Amino acid sequence: MVVEAALSAVTLGLALVLATVALTAYARTRHRRLLLVGLAFLGFAVKGAVLVAGLFVPALWDAVQPTLPFLLFDLAILLVLYGAVASP
Repeated sequence: MVVEAALSAVTLGLALVLATVALTAYARTRHRRLLLVGLAFLGFAVKGAVLVAGLFVPALWDAVQPTLPFLLFDLAILLVLYGAVASP
C-alpha cells in the first residue's frame, strides 16, 4: 500500500507539472499538438487524483483497481498523445 501511495502521488505531481508546461506552451504558440499533449497529461492527473483519493477512502480504493474502465482510460490518454504526435 505504501508503494501504491508513493507512485500515485508522484504520478499526480508529475502529470500536473507536465500539463502545466504543455498548456502554457500552447497558450504562447497556439499549436494544436501542445493542447492535445496538455489534455492527455491532465487526463493522467485526473487518474492520479482518483488513485490518491482511493488511498484515503477504502471503499473507493476497491473501485479504482486496474479494471477495464481504468485500462480504457489509459488507452484513451495514449490515443490522444498519439494523435498529438502523429498529426500533421
